[in-house]
Amino acid sequence: MSPTTDTTTTTVPTVPIATATGSAPSPVPAARAAAAADSLLDLKVTGDLLPQAGQGALTPGIPWAGNMKFAVVSALGNWTTTVSLSPFRGRDTGRTVTPNATYSAPETNCAPIALLPLKKSPSVNIPKLTATPVDAKTGGGVACLTDWTATITIMVPNDNLLADTYTATLTHSIY
Repeated sequence: MSPTTDTTTTTVPTVPIATATGSAPSPVPAARAAAAADSLLDLKVTGDLLPQAGQGALTPGIPWAGNMKFAVVSALGNWTTTVSLSPFRGRDTGRTVTPNATYSAPETNCAPIALLPLKKSPSVNIPKLTATPVDAKTGGGVACLTDWTATITIMVPNDNLLADTYTATLTHSIY
């Protein structure tokens, strides 16, 4: 009897490659372009949500107002921010409470760039913030550098609450 050997061969499918003079495109320019595009439209939170003068901790049944600072840098043309506020959720109980909340921001100017017309970002008043994002500040032009202080007013209902630490998330986005 002669010795036998088992051999396993793996076949790798082949893909025809067209040949051309020059080199294959590099993924580096695409990555750089994506990074550059990301920096052409930017929304920054430049301050925490701070209570207005005379405001203490958020107390159920009593309106609370705070201010938060934002800034936009845009070289892409028109832009829109959105804002939403999640329900409050109890850390220990998991209980959710939907607040009554508003959002407002004043009219601002896009910083002028030589030879370009001055553009404005109109004021906004959102009478009911919910967990669904709604359009807030808008702006545009060839370039826009602007900032504003938004006022957020929150009133948590004083019924059906359980002792707990509640948190909510205010989301501000730009497109």
